[in-house]
Formats: sequence, structure tokens, C-alpha cells
Amino acid sequence: ILKLLKLIGKMAEERDSNCFVVGGFVRDVILGVKNFDLDIVLEGNALELASLLARQLKGTLVVHRKFGTATVVTDWPKGLRKPLHASPKFKIDLARARKEKYEKPAALPTVEFSSLKNDLSRRDFSINAMATSLNTKTFGQLIDFFNGLEDLENKKIRVLHEASFIDDPTRIFRAVRFEQRFSFKI
Repeated sequence: ILKLLKLIGKMAEERDSNCFVVGGFVRDVILGVKNFDLDIVLEGNALELASLLARQLKGTLVVHRKFGTATVVTDWPKGLRKPLHASPKFKIDLARARKEKYEKPAALPTVEFSSLKNDLSRRDFSINAMATSLNTKTFGQLIDFFNGLEDLENKKIRVLHEASFIDDPTRIFRAVRFEQRFSFKI
């Protein structure tokens, strides 16, 4: 996974993009939990990078232009044993950093491309709003605008804004799931 993350960072850097692995992968690395769910955010053209990465990995590409996202689907990396209940294919989600606006509760968002900080601010909980740089000079640097690391240390599930559960009511179930899975408190 480390080799793959370095490759993605290098490819992004060659396109003058800042690139980050974000969300649950970062949380789980800090907690020492295995996680193969790679969510990559670029301050740049994620669709172009996804296309090039799919070719490099001899995989396929699923694109969602409206949201600036793509998924690269490929075989599991050599030397990495597929977890028992994992998908038969390895997936890497790439997205352009964005802001979202919800016209009404539980609706699909309207997307506007933006910065990493805005992208992380739209996430469900502080513990899922951390990123790690994949660019060569800053590889591995933790970015934590919303004190997610502190909340991990304090075993706390905290939403990022008052409208979080209104924007996406399924976050209520995710909060309970994280509380149970990690023995945290909401």
C-alpha cells in the first residue's frame, strides 16, 4: 500500500497537484487497524490522474464527472493478501477537493471544486476529517484542521457542523457504528 501511495503522490506531483489520502484510512492507520479503503483527494484534476493510474495499474475506470470523482478498479496489489471478506477487486477512489451544498435534507449535493480544508470540512466526523500528504517533500505529513487526532485520543465521535445529520441522516447510523466498533462515545 505504501508503494502504491507513493506512486499516486508522484503522479499527482508531476501534474502540479497536491495529493492526499483522507478519511477512514488515515484514522485506521493511527489506530493501528488494517484498512484497504483508499480515498485520495487532489487539489487538481482527479479525473486525469485516475485515468493515468488505471492505465498504470492495468485496471478499469468508473467516472462520475458531476462530482469530480473516479474509481480505479484493479487486481489486488502483489504481495498484499486480500482480506477474507474484501471485494474480489482492489478499488481506489479519487476525488477533486470540493465543497458541497445540500438543497434539502438527504438530497444529493451540489459540488463546487475547492481546497483540501473545505473538502475535509464537509465530512461526517472529526476522526474522518484528517488527511496525509502523498507529495514527495511532505509525504506522510498529517493534516488535521478539525482536531480529529485529539478526538481519537479521547475516544470521541464529534460531528463537524450542526447540519451534519440533516445533510445526511445516514451519518447517525455511522456514528453509532463507530461508537460500537471502537468503544468511543458520541
